[in-house]
Amino acid sequence: MITRTVSNLTKDSVSAIDIAARLKEGSLCPVALVEETFANIRASDPAIFTELLEERALKEAYASRKRRREGNLLSLWDGIPIAWKDLFDIEGRVTTAGSTVFRSNTPATHDADMVANATRAGLISIGCLNMTEFAYSGLGLNPHFGTPQNPHGTGPARIPGGSSSGCGVAIARGLVPLSVGSDTGGSIRIPAGLNGIVGYKGSSRAFPKGGTFPLSPTLDTFGPLAADLKSCIGAAEILNGRAVAMPKPTPISQLKFFIPINVVFEDAQDAVIENFEASVRALESEGVMVTRGVSSEFEEIDTLAANHGYLVGPEALELHWDLVHSEHVTQMDR
Repeated sequence: MITRTVSNLTKDSVSAIDIAARLKEGSLCPVALVEETFANIRASDPAIFTELLEERALKEAYASRKRRREGNLLSLWDGIPIAWKDLFDIEGRVTTAGSTVFRSNTPATHDADMVANATRAGLISIGCLNMTEFAYSGLGLNPHFGTPQNPHGTGPARIPGGSSSGCGVAIARGLVPLSVGSDTGGSIRIPAGLNGIVGYKGSSRAFPKGGTFPLSPTLDTFGPLAADLKSCIGAAEILNGRAVAMPKPTPISQLKFFIPINVVFEDAQDAVIENFEASVRALESEGVMVTRGVSSEFEEIDTLAANHGYLVGPEALELHWDLVHSEHVTQMDR
């Protein structure tokens, strides 16, 4: 039986690593955790989630509790809540991709590959998270479902970053310990940075893409967001269909970093550069080897984009060609 208040439970258990430990020791019950998770979500910003999966989540929580009592866990993270950017198919619901245009679409017949992997590991799918419509912006604004409010700062609400806006805000507000987003040009990294959490952008082949709504099939990548690095590492293992196994870290003194001195700092504000350099000094003080130089690849990319345009736009237009040339175009954020 959990006696902590809703707010204290969430505050104490924001890390997936911490939740796993509490579930293991028996001080936390999957069913109580899910019930309080939904209570926290309902009391928070309504623009963070596009849909809650309460029936599914409670069913999964009861199954997780039963497995724990019988000593038959699916993984070390059996019973941990997770939420999905609303471009992952969830069986029985329409995938919105942050748009109301798809309301009449046929519901998904099965879970996306990563959702299925998480379910096989015993993770509990809490809901679908808001995002920029069709993932086409790094700001995180959405006129259809509302814009999740960045929990940091005072005065007017700050942008959450996008396109995985709900993913970043849900973690920053402690509503769930894990979320999963996509990143084509910064859509995990931007909300992670603006909300002060950890986001991991995998390579184009790092995670299975089946059952995901694309922005740019060539450039789309995926990855988890969490409160801490170890939680992201564990989530990445599960999303790939592997058991949670923390890789042995390389000693920090053996790490090497290359910092380009061209292109990347051209539009950076002084405060951003100062913060970056402070991080570099901290790494160097621990023995990390840092070298700086010109990255010819960055300049080649700039030249290609200037001469031929960016790849994301043409691929997105091809994907949405029929939609933007239909009467439904007026329903889109323009």
